[in-house]
Amino acid sequence: QPIESRQTWDWGLGKSNLRARIYIRQGEQEVLQYESVVFWNPRKKRVESITFSLQGPVTRGHGAIQGRTLRLEQPASGSFPAMRSLYVPDGQHAGRYVGRNYFRQGDDWKLVMEAAQTRAARKARPPAPTKAKTARTLAPLQALVGSWRAPEEAPMLTITSSLHV
Repeated sequence: QPIESRQTWDWGLGKSNLRARIYIRQGEQEVLQYESVVFWNPRKKRVESITFSLQGPVTRGHGAIQGRTLRLEQPASGSFPAMRSLYVPDGQHAGRYVGRNYFRQGDDWKLVMEAAQTRAARKARPPAPTKAKTARTLAPLQALVGSWRAPEEAPMLTITSSLHV
């Protein structure tokens, strides 16, 4: 059963970070389930994230920006396994991203969720940050800023396996 959800990406304080929020539809309401902050750590010279979840612990992760692709990894925490997330531009549809989440199983990564994301409403995009070095580092992710929904022809979230916690 597909899950109806919406994800938003917004610039944080001084455009030095990105805030991602995932809302899941429960009946007539959208409930905020996850909130993440993605930022550049100049000391470690890498992208880092902090994620807050209604289902579990606060997790920290790290990753990289490769072209317009964002890769994040979070270590195992509590009953949740290590996770890898990719946000990749869809090569077949302009203006669409594909989000994929993988859980670590032994030495392998198993795909557990894939979501096509299409911009829900076109807004004038703010100009890419240029002043702070931190903000320039995140500039390739400018295309993520906005509100995203599933495209009409495909479900937002496809669960490919279940996790029992």
